[in-house]
Amino acid sequence: MNNSRKNSGDLLPKSLRKQLDLLRNKLRWTEGSKGILAAIGLLLVSWLVVLGSDRFWDTPQPLLILASVTGWASALWILRLGYRLAIEQPRHDENLAKITQGRFPSLGDRLLGVIELCDPRKKTSEHSAALREAAVSQVANETAGKNLNLAVDLKLFKRVAFGFAGLATMAMLCATIMPKAAFNAWERWSNPFNPAQRYTFAEITSFPAEKIVALGEPYQILCTLDPDSFWLPQEAILTAEDGTEHVATLNGHSYLFELEGVREDASYAFSVGDADAKIQVTPLARPSLNETLAHVEYPAYLGYPANNLEITSRTITAPVGSLLTIHGFANRPLQQAMTVGGGPQQSPSVKANVDGNQFHLQLGLVEKHQVHRLVWQDSLGLSCNGFFQFEVVAKADEPPSIEFPEITAENYVQETGTFDLTAKADDDFGIKNLTFSWTLRNAGTEELETVAREWNNDSRTMVSFQGTHSFSPSLLNAPNGSTIVIRAHTSDWRENAEPVYSREILVLVESVEANADRMRKEIEDLLGKLSEITNAEEDILMKTLQMQALDSEKASEKSAQRKMENAASEQEDLAKQLEQMSKEGVEILREAMKNPLFDEQTLKEWNQTMQAMKELSEGKMQEASQQLSQSASSPSESQRSESLSEAENSEREIIEELQDLQGEINEQLDELEAMTLAQRLRKIKRTEDSLSKSLMENLSETIGLRTADLSKKQKLLNDNLFDRQTETHDNAKELQSEISRYHERTQKPQYGEVSEQMDKTKAADGLLNVAELINRNVSLNATTKLGYWAVKFEEWAKLLEPQDDGGGGGGEGGGGEGEDITEQLIALLKIRKGEADLRRHTILLDKEKKDVGKELKEKSDELDSQQRKLMMDLTDVQIDLAKEELNPLFDDAHTAMADAADRLKKQDSGQTTVASETKAFDLLSDIVNLIVESQCQACKKPGASSQSQAAAAAMQFLLQQYGQGEGQGEGEGMGMSSMGGGSRQGGDTDSNPATQRTNDGGDSSDPRSRFRKANGWSGGLPSEFREALENYFREIEK
Repeated sequence: MNNSRKNSGDLLPKSLRKQLDLLRNKLRWTEGSKGILAAIGLLLVSWLVVLGSDRFWDTPQPLLILASVTGWASALWILRLGYRLAIEQPRHDENLAKITQGRFPSLGDRLLGVIELCDPRKKTSEHSAALREAAVSQVANETAGKNLNLAVDLKLFKRVAFGFAGLATMAMLCATIMPKAAFNAWERWSNPFNPAQRYTFAEITSFPAEKIVALGEPYQILCTLDPDSFWLPQEAILTAEDGTEHVATLNGHSYLFELEGVREDASYAFSVGDADAKIQVTPLARPSLNETLAHVEYPAYLGYPANNLEITSRTITAPVGSLLTIHGFANRPLQQAMTVGGGPQQSPSVKANVDGNQFHLQLGLVEKHQVHRLVWQDSLGLSCNGFFQFEVVAKADEPPSIEFPEITAENYVQETGTFDLTAKADDDFGIKNLTFSWTLRNAGTEELETVAREWNNDSRTMVSFQGTHSFSPSLLNAPNGSTIVIRAHTSDWRENAEPVYSREILVLVESVEANADRMRKEIEDLLGKLSEITNAEEDILMKTLQMQALDSEKASEKSAQRKMENAASEQEDLAKQLEQMSKEGVEILREAMKNPLFDEQTLKEWNQTMQAMKELSEGKMQEASQQLSQSASSPSESQRSESLSEAENSEREIIEELQDLQGEINEQLDELEAMTLAQRLRKIKRTEDSLSKSLMENLSETIGLRTADLSKKQKLLNDNLFDRQTETHDNAKELQSEISRYHERTQKPQYGEVSEQMDKTKAADGLLNVAELINRNVSLNATTKLGYWAVKFEEWAKLLEPQDDGGGGGGEGGGGEGEDITEQLIALLKIRKGEADLRRHTILLDKEKKDVGKELKEKSDELDSQQRKLMMDLTDVQIDLAKEELNPLFDDAHTAMADAADRLKKQDSGQTTVASETKAFDLLSDIVNLIVESQCQACKKPGASSQSQAAAAAMQFLLQQYGQGEGQGEGEGMGMSSMGGGSRQGGDTDSNPATQRTNDGGDSSDPRSRFRKANGWSGGLPSEFREALENYFREIEK
């Protein structure tokens, strides 16, 4: 076609060809501009549609795609059309002629005809050249005067241009007024397949699409707008699924919705200005802690392993200097956890390390009291339901405490006995050691504190540490009248900690004579209390008689009833007082049974008195109290009178029995005083012998020296001897007065004789003169006079000793049904007690061999002598009992004692010796049990006498009271507990060392161990057989 235009153009005159070219250019510019403007206009329209749509809603993506694709497709179509009109059509001269026809119809037709004549492809071109030239020349001349550019129609172009200008102006205005919206619409329109977020005039900067809220609790939804937002509406609306609207007003640049709690998922539509959003609300329970642990790393000096403590009481107690970490375990993953302050008492905030559903809170060193409030938030944004407050108590490691529980400050021990003492140390975190120490006072030696026993604890977690030790005056060389001062000290694990000392316990070493005299005084105190109870009982009887004398009208008054009730209460109180007196009397009896000066008959009588006292408090006194109570509550006069009458009879019987008890105790006191007077004389004799011995032992070092020239050691001894002799003078003076008064009261001639001799010889003054000689260190003269007075006091003691009536087994015989063998039972109990004490001494001697040193043989010989004396006492009891069925047990006990005595003779205080002593103790216990069981069976037989029943009851009472504590605990041991607990305590001074029981391999079915039936031998053993029986036992020993 280009060739055609070119060929025809060659035939056209230049002027015509020029005009056609101008028309062609004009057409191309006009149509091209129109197409471009139209295409751009369509794009602007598409963009403006998106911009306008976004102002009302968030245009859905399909509509965005439709608008964008439609705009681009329209623009491309217009551009294609413009290309055809501006480029393709103007290439052909025929199309230009046709366009000319629109403006110049005739000229256009001729121009079209000329162009076709000049086109060699047309048949018209076959016309003659002349004709063609003429036609071309004519048309050329005609068009010369015409402006063919006017043939181009500019109306549509102008409309398009004006439309484009309007759209462009609108676009410019939008871009100028709302540039963000215009640019956002351009982004969304230009990329509808991944459109940018819609821009709104009200720009939401914070509004969650999903919110987790606490289950059932009110919650808030906050929407925040950009402060530079184009539009800040005064209200925002939140619409629930059911159409309920919630309105919030603008506050600054945010809206806050206060909503009620929900228990199910909820959805809300939010709108503010031209902006909207949706939110999904999911209710969940608040996060909670399943477990909270306190990990405590203790100070190094304590040696404690690290410990995890569950925080249950919300209080953590840790030693000062501990490292504390809190471990928490929540029910779902956490976002954060921390402590927050809540006032002046709270500690600074600390943030925890979070790992999933766990957190670890490092609180550091514990130095002072802390209060923490722990809060946490889960990964969903829910916080805890209130804070978890806990306290950290910084516990300072205070010094330990040490005490002697249940022991008085001043105590007594007989010179041959032992004293068991238990100390208990307590500390907050751990006891390191416990030590017993003792000091001997009033012994004439330098007072040096000596360690008796020490326990070292390897475990650092023992917070309670208990130790028991037995002190033996004989092993400590503590003479009569001296005082053993005992104290304990303990330390904990603090660095460079000073030991903490207990209070001092004073143990006064007393002779058997002094012990007997003290028992006598305690019995006198009981007698005084019994007199008071008797007087009070008489007062109750008087009140009862007064109430009986009331007439029925006055007796029914409330005041009278109150008097009867008060009388009943007083009667019950008296019963309690008498029962307490019975217990005190039993304690005196138990103490007296340790003293060899008290014979079995005296102990038996005292046991019967205490038994009667106890029975009276539990029997008739209780009945009288009940009868008085019944009289107070009786509805009728006859019942009241009957109850009062019964109460009167009971009270009279009580008074009679109390008076009988007073008489019995008075008689016992007289006998006891007579016995103690003789023994106290003999104690003075022993004191004089002891002083004489001490002076002779030190004579080589002190002879010829003045008192001022004595060494410190000798001066201490001399002062002690002087003090003891002075005290002996005071005792002798008091004793002489008591013997004189006793003679005046009893008119017994021997007491008058002794009183006269003491007065005639001026015994008290003579003893005082000896004290002066000792003080001046005139030892030889003092020794001579001490020997003289020792002989005199021994003579006087023999004069006052009760005369033995002789006979060893008269009466009803050993096996009679009505026999009372309480005395023999008491003797066996005393032997058993002696065996327990001997065993305790043996254990102590074995443990203190190094300290005893050269005195080991002497101490061991003393124990040997004690063992052999117990053997002889056992022989006497066996002869008195004369129960053939018990002889095998007596033989075995005697053999065990003999074995122990032989070993002690060889200074063997080891386990074998202790085992023999333990076997003897066990056999003695078997004998006691068999005797009591035999007596109980005898009293249960038909026709048993009341005497037999009374004897059995007395035995049972004796065993119930005296047997308490016998054989319980070693008397020397140690107990510990960790984190607050105690341990086994040692027994009292009657306790039986819990040593290993022996097993000699014998047949456990030995019938000797199952003897239960008394075989009544009806006669006492003649005294002439004693020696033969003793020889028999000696043969057993061999």
